[in-house]
Amino acid sequence: MALPEIKRYASEFGAKDKIFNTDKANAWLVYSLNGEEVGLIHFHIVTGCAAQFHPYILREFKLNYDEMVQEFFKWFASNNQGVIRKLNVVIPEHCQGALKAADRAGMMIEGVDRNSWLSDLGPCDMVMLGITREELSR
Repeated sequence: MALPEIKRYASEFGAKDKIFNTDKANAWLVYSLNGEEVGLIHFHIVTGCAAQFHPYILREFKLNYDEMVQEFFKWFASNNQGVIRKLNVVIPEHCQGALKAADRAGMMIEGVDRNSWLSDLGPCDMVMLGITREELSR
C-alpha cells in the first residue's frame, strides 16, 4: 500500500518514470524503514552554494519524520563535500507539523513568500527555512 502512494507523490512532483538516484544537481532519495519504502526527499541544487529539499513521509509513519530528515542531513554531509553551504526548505504556512519538525531539525525561518502557493484552502503563504553546513554539525 505504501509504495503506490510514494510513486504517485513522486510523479506529481516531476519524478514520473525516473530512477530514484542522484546526479550532480538533482536527487530523489527514498527513505526505507524495516525494508519498506515509507518516504522520499527531493533534493536539488538551486545556486552554486545553496540547495533545496522537500521531504515527504506516509502519514502512518509520521512519527519517523524527524529521523528521516536527520538521515537526509547525514547523506547531505557525506555526499556534498563543501560545495553546497546551505539547505533550504519551503513549507506552506498552514502545515504546522512540518514547520515544527523543521524547527526541531535546527532550521531557522528566513522569510515568507506571501500568497505564493495555491492550496485546497486557497492562496497561502510559504515559509522558507534554512540551515547552514556549520549548523548541521552542531
